[in-house]
Amino acid sequence: MNQTIQRRSSDAKPARQFPITIRSLRFAVLGVLALTLAACGGDSTEDAPIAPQSAQESTPAESSTAAIEPAFDEQRLHRNIEILASDEFEGRQPASTGEAKTIKHLRDAFKALGLEPGNGDSWFQSASLVSIEADPNMTMTLTSAADTEQASTVQTLAYGSEFMAWTKRVETASSLTDSELVFVGYGIVAPEYNWNDYDGVDMKGKTAVILVNDPGFATQDPAVFKGNAMTYYGRWTYKYEEAARQGAAGAIIVHETDAAGYPWDVVSGSWSGPQFDLYAKDKNMSRAQVEGWVTLDVAKALFARAGKDYDTAKQQALGSDFAATALGIEASVSFSNTIEQSDSRNVIARISGSERPEETIIYTAHWDHLGKRQGDGDQIFNGAVDNATGTAALVELAAAFKALPKAPERSIVFLAVTAEESGLLGSRYYAENPVYDLASTIANINIDAANVLGPTHDVTVVGYGASELDDYLLRAAAAQDRVLKPEPTPEKGFYYRSDHFNFAKKGVPALYAESGVDYRDRPEGWGLEQQADYTANRYHKPGDEYRADWNLQGMLEDMALYFQIGYELANSDALPQWSEDSEFRAVRERSLKVAALPAPIRNALRAPGRSVDDLQRDLRSKPELVLGLLGLEPGDTVLDLFAGGAYYSALLANLVGEEGRVWAHNNSAYATFAEKALSERFGNGAPSQLSVIKRELDALDMADESLDAVLAVMSYHDLHWVNEEEGWPAIDVEQVYKQLHAALKPDGRVVIVDHSATTGSAIEAVDKYHRIDEAFVIRDFANNGFKLVESSDALRNADDPRDTYVFDPAVRGKTDRFILVFEKA
Repeated sequence: MNQTIQRRSSDAKPARQFPITIRSLRFAVLGVLALTLAACGGDSTEDAPIAPQSAQESTPAESSTAAIEPAFDEQRLHRNIEILASDEFEGRQPASTGEAKTIKHLRDAFKALGLEPGNGDSWFQSASLVSIEADPNMTMTLTSAADTEQASTVQTLAYGSEFMAWTKRVETASSLTDSELVFVGYGIVAPEYNWNDYDGVDMKGKTAVILVNDPGFATQDPAVFKGNAMTYYGRWTYKYEEAARQGAAGAIIVHETDAAGYPWDVVSGSWSGPQFDLYAKDKNMSRAQVEGWVTLDVAKALFARAGKDYDTAKQQALGSDFAATALGIEASVSFSNTIEQSDSRNVIARISGSERPEETIIYTAHWDHLGKRQGDGDQIFNGAVDNATGTAALVELAAAFKALPKAPERSIVFLAVTAEESGLLGSRYYAENPVYDLASTIANINIDAANVLGPTHDVTVVGYGASELDDYLLRAAAAQDRVLKPEPTPEKGFYYRSDHFNFAKKGVPALYAESGVDYRDRPEGWGLEQQADYTANRYHKPGDEYRADWNLQGMLEDMALYFQIGYELANSDALPQWSEDSEFRAVRERSLKVAALPAPIRNALRAPGRSVDDLQRDLRSKPELVLGLLGLEPGDTVLDLFAGGAYYSALLANLVGEEGRVWAHNNSAYATFAEKALSERFGNGAPSQLSVIKRELDALDMADESLDAVLAVMSYHDLHWVNEEEGWPAIDVEQVYKQLHAALKPDGRVVIVDHSATTGSAIEAVDKYHRIDEAFVIRDFANNGFKLVESSDALRNADDPRDTYVFDPAVRGKTDRFILVFEKA
């Protein structure tokens, strides 16, 4: 890795701010956007760890709404849990008979209470899923890389008891054949922590062997990542995604119960049977061919046979000098897949706001569970606690809000999502295809696995200190003589394991709280013992069944807290904020800025299906500024020079619409570099208005006066770059200008975004630093029939020395950048 661990202070507390009004924000956003246009800034932000505040230290916002006693019906709550967790509902698996019964029950319940359909005139939002079920009759063989075909296998692993394997690719057969195993430590690439476990290794065709959780948990050092609290880098979802980004053919995580937060039975139970994912145009071909887990015993034996000690290798993965290591062993596994494409449904109900119906508070719970399996004995995964309780709570909260003498000022939405157990898919689909504008979504309150053991003195806040929603919860809890506490097991990463996370990733302040562990009239430690017992014996197992003797008083108290928060927010114009050091604050601020943009640009940035990577790049690149400077309208034609992976081309296609035309250009050398990214972006095909073309820059072959605009982002300097060894020949720059001048309409524009070099360096900095002198660019265009009409300093960074290679880690993603706009002279 050859990088140092960035140490951070664990003493800083998250800054608290009083809520501002959404009305004032509508004006403030325009001011912030104007400031942004003139601001200096780098191209990346750094996330600081969140230090929990004690309840005594936090300062709640002043309440403008008196507490109100919600009208809950405990018998109805019991009855709905019992129904949803009954054998009749067959474990509520998506796209099954159990789903049909579940969503009908919820629709009928909301309708009987007098709520409105939440998606226009429909109670449902359809999400296209694909189910992939791997044939369990498989084994994995591990052989020594030097062995011949006649050599004996090193190890043969049994499915279920020693390894689990599947694929996210939508194909009928999956396999690894003699894929070299490479130990990649925690499998993390985190620039903000100066961490790259894949540094210097080519994973193409290889299989990554990955440790679970993240280095903070292993060290228990609060200065390493976030210490005991898991970051998103510790989640299995991230590890598989990163392995795929690195080009790995396979990705295998080593299971350790403490670090994972659950036993091996949860792995084998959760990853057997049909595995759901959202349907993707590329059929998930960008994922690794095979994903999986192995037990700790298997991993230790594997390392031993590779001549290494597992515990020593694990310790080395914590060091600044860690380097990914080939184990000298190859893995082979093959299996067939049963594939079914289907539609599953989120259930949405609504109470329209009496004054500001466009502003919403959204309550969520997932209705799905794991369905049923074949075999002897009880094979129905009823999911009573997880999450018939939360789903039934949605119905009771809806009843309480509907029983109010007057509808709240803001709308209240009840969203029961599908496929949470398959990777938060239903909430992810909603967040990517929101029915209600996320910039006007005031808060999300999520309920997952509610308390069935009685009242507590405390309230557990997962991700405590993340946002001002904690202040609202603190005030409501104080009225019940309860205190807030951070989650007792942050190492399990619960903040990334329920549906609120998909709202948080989009910037919506999200609250995920639970009953605490200090139960009234119970001895100290009893609550934690019950949690451990549930995790070991019932979580994701057929034993999670409804019991009539459950004490729901604690659950009702928690629901009263959630009701009070929603009621207070819905009858005020407050807009809760993320804490200053929250990783989601920048996303929220950007969401609000985008909401203030002109409709064509706003809609382009909000187009359904944009990836998380693209949204993160939006924060750095501020594409709305570039799109605005191009001056495009629907139906226009634009050329994206050196489009690479087509980040900008895709935005331009959204902007010009189906009647327009986008040419996503790469030359031969750049096309090879961009091939994988283009495949991942467009899958089975690009939008009809977008054409990917491979042409040399001095042979563009564009029709005269056919272009409304030309865009070149971080690529203009390549006109003057020559490197025959890397396949980049000299370009006839004069011919390029002639072509662009002829192809542009009389009022057409050229927008150039590039890395700044020191003033006076002309083009000498191109070869050395991949930068170019801004003054040279202006002269170059002026000498070839163009005039400078506008510029922007929005991507400036005064801290960049401008004489450093742009790929140097010290400046990568943070270079000083100029934006220039030209028209025909």
